[in-house]
Amino acid sequence: MHIGGKYIHTCESILTAFWYETKCIISSWISIRGALIKFKNLAFTCHRRNRVGRGVAIHTRSNLHITKVESYSSSTLSSLWLIYRQPKYTPIIVACIYHPPAKTSDDSNSAKDHIFNTINKLSTKYKTAKFLISGDFNHLDLSTITEAFNFSQLVKFTTRQNSRLDEIYTDITDYSKVTLVKLAPLSSNDHCCIHLPSVYRKQHEYKYVLKRQFKPSSNALIGEQLAHQSWDTVLRLPNVNEKVEEFHKIINYILDNVAPIKRQRIRSDNPRWENSTTQKLRRAKNKAYKKGSKSYKFLSQLLKKQIAKNKRSYLDNKINNIACGKGQWWKALGHITGTKTKEDQPDKYLIDGSWQNTATFAKNLNKHFATLGGERMKESAIPPSNHIRRVCIGEVKHRLKGIDTSKSTHSKDFPSFVSRTFAEDICIPMTDIINSMFEQRTYPVKWKRAEIIPLKKKISPTQYTDYRPISLLWHCGKIAEFFYLRELKSQVIPKMQQNQYAYQQGRSTIDALIFALNDSNHVLSCILPERHHCNRQRKSAFSRSFKLPKSRLNLRENFFIVYNAIFFNDL
Repeated sequence: MHIGGKYIHTCESILTAFWYETKCIISSWISIRGALIKFKNLAFTCHRRNRVGRGVAIHTRSNLHITKVESYSSSTLSSLWLIYRQPKYTPIIVACIYHPPAKTSDDSNSAKDHIFNTINKLSTKYKTAKFLISGDFNHLDLSTITEAFNFSQLVKFTTRQNSRLDEIYTDITDYSKVTLVKLAPLSSNDHCCIHLPSVYRKQHEYKYVLKRQFKPSSNALIGEQLAHQSWDTVLRLPNVNEKVEEFHKIINYILDNVAPIKRQRIRSDNPRWENSTTQKLRRAKNKAYKKGSKSYKFLSQLLKKQIAKNKRSYLDNKINNIACGKGQWWKALGHITGTKTKEDQPDKYLIDGSWQNTATFAKNLNKHFATLGGERMKESAIPPSNHIRRVCIGEVKHRLKGIDTSKSTHSKDFPSFVSRTFAEDICIPMTDIINSMFEQRTYPVKWKRAEIIPLKKKISPTQYTDYRPISLLWHCGKIAEFFYLRELKSQVIPKMQQNQYAYQQGRSTIDALIFALNDSNHVLSCILPERHHCNRQRKSAFSRSFKLPKSRLNLRENFFIVYNAIFFNDL
């Protein structure tokens, strides 16, 4: 905001209208009496030269990072230069200049030289900074300076009677689209005030999502309804598919009554440690800031302490106490540091040399993923089996309580934390469904359906094979698969040979290589018994090489080196 003229006794009318948006007040030849006291009470800091009387001044918010870089005063010109720094934004050099009416051409030339030299000096020192120069120039011609530094003049209206004496010069391109507001003069002042809206104010990004809002009261109500729920309609149905459909229908009906799905607007740029407490404190702080209340400083300190507390707990939960592998650890670290960002979804995709819209691309991608598993087996009438052990309620309840709620599930699936929290009630129909699956040898069709999320294998994919499918499954189906796999292992693993190392828990490729080395060493010891001791040493060296923290390429090289040494050196 620029205020020109000699006599200003109050600025409350301006700050009342633009209090929240006003960050900086630039005034030329402002009266020092009373103004400093008012600005100080309104959380403003005055930056000006230490001289008695009137002169150029810049008043800024007390919470901004402002540094004084240059000041000058003479009979032909008075100027004050400040630099404003803000994280993640380009620094801005703000200047206030007052040039009295020139008596001779030398006065105008000396004023131009000072402005030109100062801009050149500061632009060399602060290479990335932008300039915002305002003041009362009294018809000083700055066309040579605007051409040299690519400045634009923003004021297009008269500022004093029929003359345009107050001007604003800047090299910030975003200000070319901003409309300046012409305000009435203050008190006995004959210069109008100019309000320049801020273009550097960060706009929050919002998005709309469909979600259920679960509260402690709603969770208690869900548990009460599930406890009184009769599962006879599920238990009496003969078909497994009908049981699963009725099971999901009952739970979704309870959730829709207690916590229905609503369209909510949320901030997409909120930090991950943001919670309801910090949001309430921030709203109270902004309200106090807008009214100029004395509680603003106290609320700011309270908000900083709460944010620091949330950050500590968030970092402790995500990094120090993380109970997963290295991949999840680095993923959490990427979210914390902000290095991992989501890309915007394109409108068109270039696949196999042709452009496709989102719908066509999704349809063709589903067809491609459907062929990855080969041809589907035809359904055949398999007689029921009585040899499979039935699942008890305690086993199902134990699996329900161990559900990982951080894993994504099918979009039409109910929240997994419901099964984990209310496992005492959910385990009854789940046990009946799993036992019916074993008896009828049928897997529910609903749980077979998965949502496919394509992930890029390359930065710029051009084929369908450049995408990796990630399936989002039903969490109840995962529990049923666990018991299916347990029965398969009990039948298949005893029939496997001893040299089977793939898909075996506790066995790896290294075990297979060592097993092959043992066989070869045994053969060599039978053929060449005098070199048995040498081969045993090579075998131990080979085994030690796998324990070193080397890459797979080094392991492969070590294997062939030792293996070739045994066969070609000994034979």
